[in-house]
Amino acid sequence: MPSWATRVQMRFETNGRPMKGEVNLWLGPERKTHTLKIDSESGKEFPVQALLKFKKGPPVLKVSTGDLPNYPMKVGVHVPSPERAAELEAHTESVWADCIEEDEKKLIQGANTDGKYGKKVNWVIPENVDSVQLLGWSRDSGSKSFKVEVELLQGPNNVKQFYFLQCGGGSQPYHTVFQTPGPGWVVRIKNKKFVEDGLVQIAVKPYRTSELKPEEGGFLDWN
Repeated sequence: MPSWATRVQMRFETNGRPMKGEVNLWLGPERKTHTLKIDSESGKEFPVQALLKFKKGPPVLKVSTGDLPNYPMKVGVHVPSPERAAELEAHTESVWADCIEEDEKKLIQGANTDGKYGKKVNWVIPENVDSVQLLGWSRDSGSKSFKVEVELLQGPNNVKQFYFLQCGGGSQPYHTVFQTPGPGWVVRIKNKKFVEDGLVQIAVKPYRTSELKPEEGGFLDWN
């Protein structure tokens, strides 16, 4: 990343095949501050778009696919200008502030040190919601890093999209959009950190519905 950068916008998709990949942000040769693992049935039907904030380093962004060469992945990366980054920061703050407590924005407690038995939290997605935005931020819940599993199910125990997300959390919110076309979607998140250091706050709210276009000024505008 450029030395002046504070954010990066990313998009991941495929031509219709399953999407399996991993995204890492490195500060120096040994410190990995962000990880996103992707495993979905279709990178064309379920593309992922994300906005990641980071501290000036400059860091290095690494994107890799899985072990199988027949699962290629299309990747788009854009570093917004300082002026655009300020607009994106204001938008993230606005989304966070507008979330309804205990409905869209929920606290998720950690579990054992081995990551087992962590709390699971569900969001039932209305039928008219074609995509949701997820915002993870521990600014108001201890300012610790977070580690969660995100499952998007369509039908009982039918996991069509799986994501593992690890992020700085306190000063570095993570903002992303997941696709939920059609009825019957549930977003299920499990906290993988331990109870003493694992409290995190996650918000899930509609992004695109059948009646509305994405929010004006949203982070998907790369201009």
